[in-house]
Amino acid sequence: MGSSGSDKRICVGNPTCWLLLLLTASLIVNVVFAVFGYLAVRNLQNDFRDLQNDVADVQQHQTVTSEVKEQMSEILSHNAADRQKRSGSSPTLSSRLAVDFGSVFVTAIKSMCKPVGAVCIPGAKGEAGQPGTDGKPGDDGLPGRDGLPGATGRDGPVGLRGPPGEPGAKGMGVPGKQGPIGIPGGKGEKGERGEKGERGERGTPGMKGERGLKCEGSERVDLPSQCNETNYRVLSEPWRKASGVRSPTHHLDREGHGFQPGWHVFAASIGGQMPETCPPKRRCGTGAPGWLNGTHPTVAGQTSKETVCFHWHGCCNWQVTVDITNCGEFYVYNLPVTPCIRDSHGNCNLAYCGKA
Repeated sequence: MGSSGSDKRICVGNPTCWLLLLLTASLIVNVVFAVFGYLAVRNLQNDFRDLQNDVADVQQHQTVTSEVKEQMSEILSHNAADRQKRSGSSPTLSSRLAVDFGSVFVTAIKSMCKPVGAVCIPGAKGEAGQPGTDGKPGDDGLPGRDGLPGATGRDGPVGLRGPPGEPGAKGMGVPGKQGPIGIPGGKGEKGERGEKGERGERGTPGMKGERGLKCEGSERVDLPSQCNETNYRVLSEPWRKASGVRSPTHHLDREGHGFQPGWHVFAASIGGQMPETCPPKRRCGTGAPGWLNGTHPTVAGQTSKETVCFHWHGCCNWQVTVDITNCGEFYVYNLPVTPCIRDSHGNCNLAYCGKA
């Protein structure tokens, strides 16, 4: 089985975590040894102090005992000499022992009192006393106090999650029996293919002739240079048709959007010229379509200034002034970029329309 998400391995692959654990363990061990060392030294000091007191007491008792022995020896020897001088006859052993014991006892008591000014006569040294019996063992000492608790260790970081377990063995189910193969249907008849007609040869295009000069009556008219095809651009986009459907997209005739100011000609496919009536808004592939609010010049070679309006809230919501030249068979327009009055959406969608 694979290891569950709750398994934890402390400090796996984490040297910093191991270092923290070692430092914490070392701190705890040092604290424990310091506490036990303090208690041991304290107990040793108390035992040594008691031992010194016991030694002093023993020395004091030995001094007093030796003094009493010496005094008793002196008294016994002195009394024995006195008794021999005062009596010529020897008393009985029991009476002599009683007198000697009483004298020794009284003399020992008196000698221990040590009256001021008394003169002590040194006696004979007494025999050594029998050794005293062993003292009873002392009471057990009080139990030592418990050591201070060690510092609580911090929880280690969560270990890395183990790799997923190996997939289980594949089941040994018996595959089902294969069903009967269906009978294939008959192939349909193929229809006859019609004969392909021969493609005609393409003729060679003729050379484009030069544009002629239009004459009025018997006079020859020289057209201005803007009528030369090298000096104008042709607007032929199908979306510029004024009769088109409502535009789903909005174009604008400004630089950077496929339009450059200058002389332009409307192609015959979109009407050949600008409309002189106001088209509906959102036509000509834009929001506000531009139309000629005036008339075209009627004389070949003639140039006139006219107003182009853009329909939005009104047929002439915005306007610009353009030059229009009659080139005989077509008109050429000197079109500036359209005005850019942005709407609520930040757009300024104005474009020039063709009459078609």
